[in-house]
Amino acid sequence: MPTSQPLLLSDMDVAAALSIRLLTSPEEGQDICRHCDRAYTFAHEDACRARTRQTIVKHNKVCQALTTALQTDPQNKVTLEPQGDYRGIRTDIRIDNPKGTTYLDVSIISLGKETARKDPNSTLSAAERAKKLKYQTLGRAFKPFILSQGGLLGKETSQTYKEFQKSLGPSTSEWLDKYISTTLVRLRARNWLGYGID
Repeated sequence: MPTSQPLLLSDMDVAAALSIRLLTSPEEGQDICRHCDRAYTFAHEDACRARTRQTIVKHNKVCQALTTALQTDPQNKVTLEPQGDYRGIRTDIRIDNPKGTTYLDVSIISLGKETARKDPNSTLSAAERAKKLKYQTLGRAFKPFILSQGGLLGKETSQTYKEFQKSLGPSTSEWLDKYISTTLVRLRARNWLGYGID
């Protein structure tokens, strides 16, 4: 468990995270979600449209963490939400260094949504393919960064993340792992309990 103040999880966050891991429902003994009146299914709280899912908050916090970590490499010039280039395309992060330019677009998806496949890896791969299709004009410079609300990385995202970790110092790499992990746990736990966080 992280001990630095920004990475601490409250007792409530830990309790909710354990309940999520144990596949229990937020309202003990209820089979129907009090927010949308639909039956509880696996990861319903992550896909429930009536809850404050904090989708944008999760996305922005992960983007900011990636930007902060990548800026520690003096060779990188990192731009968060760069203005569209000559192709008129806007991604979440642009990284310029002597090796070239890399564009990242981040998505945090629910494995419990109705359109999700049975296999989580297939769901993540499909999201990666959709991102690559959307940004196909960027060619090989584009890298999708897809992860689930529980922190599972897509196959291509995992390779990209490993490349980033190699370029970062050990302490920055460790900080990034912990920050993203605790942020996702905190936000998912509070969503599970039915309220958001800013």
